[in-house]
Amino acid sequence: MFKQAHLLCTSLIAVSLGVLHADQPGSASEADLFSNFPTENAPSFSIDTPVISTDSSFQSNSHEAIAPEAVTAVKKEKSKGQFKSFTGKVKGKKVRLRTQPDLDGAVVKELQRGEYLAIIDEVDDFWVTQAPSDLKAYVFRSFVLDNVVEGNRVNVRLHPNTEAPVITHLNSGDAIDGTICPANHKWIEIAAPETARFYVAKSYIENAGGIELKKEYDTRLSLVQNQLAVAEAFSESEMKKSYNEINFDQMNRNFQVVIQDYAEFPVFVEKAKNLLSELQERFIDKRISYMESKIEQEDENLTISSKAAQIISSATDKMKLWAPVEEALYLSWATAHEAQSQADYQLEQKLTAERVTGILEPYVAAVKCKPGDYIIKNNDVPVGYVYSTVVNLQNLVGKKVSLVGSPRPNNNFAFPAYFIMAVSEE
Repeated sequence: MFKQAHLLCTSLIAVSLGVLHADQPGSASEADLFSNFPTENAPSFSIDTPVISTDSSFQSNSHEAIAPEAVTAVKKEKSKGQFKSFTGKVKGKKVRLRTQPDLDGAVVKELQRGEYLAIIDEVDDFWVTQAPSDLKAYVFRSFVLDNVVEGNRVNVRLHPNTEAPVITHLNSGDAIDGTICPANHKWIEIAAPETARFYVAKSYIENAGGIELKKEYDTRLSLVQNQLAVAEAFSESEMKKSYNEINFDQMNRNFQVVIQDYAEFPVFVEKAKNLLSELQERFIDKRISYMESKIEQEDENLTISSKAAQIISSATDKMKLWAPVEEALYLSWATAHEAQSQADYQLEQKLTAERVTGILEPYVAAVKCKPGDYIIKNNDVPVGYVYSTVVNLQNLVGKKVSLVGSPRPNNNFAFPAYFIMAVSEE
């Protein structure tokens, strides 16, 4: 009995010395120290060896920080029976997701209220979760060839620099789908691997349901991301058009789909509202610019009209000769239209007006009851006689014009006669 006790004490001292010097080369391993003990009596614990960096800092003499999976192995308290995964819902604002299950762990991101996480285990006061679907990670380019990892236990870091926390490791032959990091071309940007583990305080998470709920959440997340991207792309395309061609109603509908149908994603809803508000301001600015240009165009048209007004000068003696004719026609009309004014007569004249186009020439034939002072010709063929008491047609002689006139008696002459109310040069 004494010999057995002595052997046991000697072995325990050796174990203590081995543990104290576990980071020194050649130190005894746990298996070696207890190799003389029967298997059923061997203590059950493990030693985690510090991991030496395999990225660009691998030549440094300083040891790498212990990887997350090693920390988990040390700190994890196994619950009785197998852990049942579930979907956790964030119930606080700016809840921190960390790389280690303690307050010293690096902050990965701040979670928003209502976000869902796949809770797969627990460590002390923290839940263990997989990487968020939108989280990016980084691998040093020297260890990647044709999107395949070359090297064992290659560090996957949270940021593209050697000081960033290690979130997991990749091994030789692991395929990755990555792109060159735009911020630092020495690194490959990838989606955070499924082997990465992160931690969130239990007090900020509530059980929302089975683990399958997270998959449904991710599907909805993908849909809202796509809808918002479509809304942005369509809006930018529309805003390049002129004001009167922009389909603002469709732009609004695209963003309203995000705002109304995806309320469980407050971050995307808020972004959609902000983008829509910005678009409304840009649309209003375009409308103001359009209206200003339209006013400028109208001012230009008024300038052109002022030139035309020179044509409609004060009545000449020739024009005054037709005034009694027009007065007689009005009085005749008024007899048949009691209680109607001269304005009503002029309106009826406009409604019956016709457009006559051609070259204007003077009609100087010495005849009685001539139907007009001028004649319109189209391809040298007369198309009508014209006169006016409001437009000085003399200024248009020899020009091709388009005249608006009301039919008048032609006194049995060969062509129709018209009283001209308006004119435009062609």
